Amino acid sequence: RVSINFSRNNLADKNFVSKVINTIDEYKIPHDVITVELTESALESDFDEFKRVVETLRDAGVTVSVDDFGMGYASLSLIRNIQWDVIKIDKSFVPNPNNADDDKSMKMLNSVIQMANDIGSLSLVEGVESKEQRDMVSSFGCKVIQGYYYDKPLPKHELEAKMLGTYDGECKWHV
Repeated sequence: RVSINFSRNNLADKNFVSKVINTIDEYKIPHDVITVELTESALESDFDEFKRVVETLRDAGVTVSVDDFGMGYASLSLIRNIQWDVIKIDKSFVPNPNNADDDKSMKMLNSVIQMANDIGSLSLVEGVESKEQRDMVSSFGCKVIQGYYYDKPLPKHELEAKMLGTYDGECKWHV
C-alpha cells in the first residue's frame, strides 16, 4: 500500500479526482493499493465539495484516510458526515505510558480508537516511539501503528534494502 498526502491546495483543483484516478490508471496500479490522505485542514474549503472528493475516490476503489485526526476544529463532524476508510489519529494523543499524568490522554486515545472501530473505519495511530506505547495502543484495539518505534523516514536506497532483505541494520517491521 502507498499513501499519498494531499493539501487543500490540491483539492482546490476541480479536476483533482480525475487527475488522481488517471495517474493511477496510467501506471496500471490497482486502485486498492493506493491511500489518499487528506488533513482536516483541507476541510476549510467547501464541505460539500470535500465530501464529494472523498466519496468519488472511495467509489473508485481508492482508500481514503483523514490524516492528523484530532488536530482540527471539525474532527467529530468530519467523521460523522463522511465515511472514511482510515482515521489516522494524531501523535499528540499518544501518551507516555510511564507518566501517571497521562491518564487522561490514555482514556482519550482509547475512546477515539474505539469510536473509529465502531463506525467501521480502520484506526491508525501516529507517533508511536516505544514498545510500551505500541503495546498500549495495540491493547486499545488499534491494528495499524506508525512511528519511530518501527522506523524513521528512510532514503529510497535504505527502504529498498529493507524490503529486499539486504539491509544490515536493525529492522522491526516486516513486509
